[in-house]
Amino acid sequence: MVLLDTTRPFVMDFSDHFAQLSIMLPRQSLIDLLPNAEDMVGKRLSSASSKISADLMLSIARNAQKLNHEESSMLSQQAINLLANTYHVSNYQTAVNGGSQLRQIKFYIRENLNNADLNIRDIAAVHKISTRSLLRLFENESLSLAQYIMHSRLKHALELLRHPDCKMSILEIAYTCGFKNPSHFSRVFKQAFGSSPKDIRHSNR
Repeated sequence: MVLLDTTRPFVMDFSDHFAQLSIMLPRQSLIDLLPNAEDMVGKRLSSASSKISADLMLSIARNAQKLNHEESSMLSQQAINLLANTYHVSNYQTAVNGGSQLRQIKFYIRENLNNADLNIRDIAAVHKISTRSLLRLFENESLSLAQYIMHSRLKHALELLRHPDCKMSILEIAYTCGFKNPSHFSRVFKQAFGSSPKDIRHSNR
């Protein structure tokens, strides 16, 4: 199972006969559940959970004509939820298996950007290390821990603003990315990207 972005060029090469099932998902529906979906593009999954996801989608596709609108909508949303969870598990296992505590922490931060109260003490507690050890992990990084959290929040906000099918208001995007104060969000966003959230939203409509 592979997640592809049809707005990007890609090539598929098969050395033998193959059968392919392509399922189009609403971009924003997936991003709402999997904020780092862009990072998952092109990543092949072959775990047990991915097989369950693939089997469900195949079953929905085979029986699509037998479903009424309500059943189709409900099962489609369940399929999207399952797909997002499959990539969540895969991404976390990659971090764990890679043995990098820093990668695990960065993954945790990206998955909790909607938490406006995300802080050093809580992150350290979740990963069972001291705050001093946590800060030390970022000493050789280009961004400090606080800077990485802010950078991740702003990057996610930029991604949402650039998607023409994102239905959230700028205020909702600010809250989704963990900003309590919309004015503060607009100010730091413009400092980071040189344009206001409103300008970015209008330029992608």
